[in-house]
Amino acid sequence: AAVCGHLVLNEGAFDSMIVDKALRDARYPAAAGCPFGKRSSEAQIARMIEAKLKRVTLMLDSQGVSEAEETAYVEKLRPHFDVRVAWLPAQYKDPGESPAPLIVRWVEEAVSASNRLAFMAARLSGKGRR
Repeated sequence: AAVCGHLVLNEGAFDSMIVDKALRDARYPAAAGCPFGKRSSEAQIARMIEAKLKRVTLMLDSQGVSEAEETAYVEKLRPHFDVRVAWLPAQYKDPGESPAPLIVRWVEEAVSASNRLAFMAARLSGKGRR
C-alpha cells in the first residue's frame, strides 16, 4: 500500500485477501488490508500515516455496520487521509463474496467523504447503507 499510497480497508482478513487479489489482477494501483474489526485502532492509523498513505477507501460489509458507525470511522480517518467509501449493493454481504470485476468497479466509484454533498447524495440515491 505504501508504494501506491492507496489502501482499501475491509473488516476481515478473508475479505482483504479477496479484494487485494482482485485489485492486483486488474493492475489497480491499490492494496487491501483490514483492522480485524469494524474500526482501525490509533496504533493502526499511526502505521498507515508512517506508510505515507494518501487515500483510504472503506469497503465494509453491506450489513452489520450502521451509518453512525461508518460515519464515525470516516471522521476518525479524515484528518489524515483522502477517505472514500465504496458501498456494496445489498445482495453482497461482504467483499469476499463478490465478483472481482465488481470489487474493482466499487473501488473506482467510491465516493469521497470530503465532498459532503456527493457523499450524502450517494446515500440518498440508494448507494449507501440501508
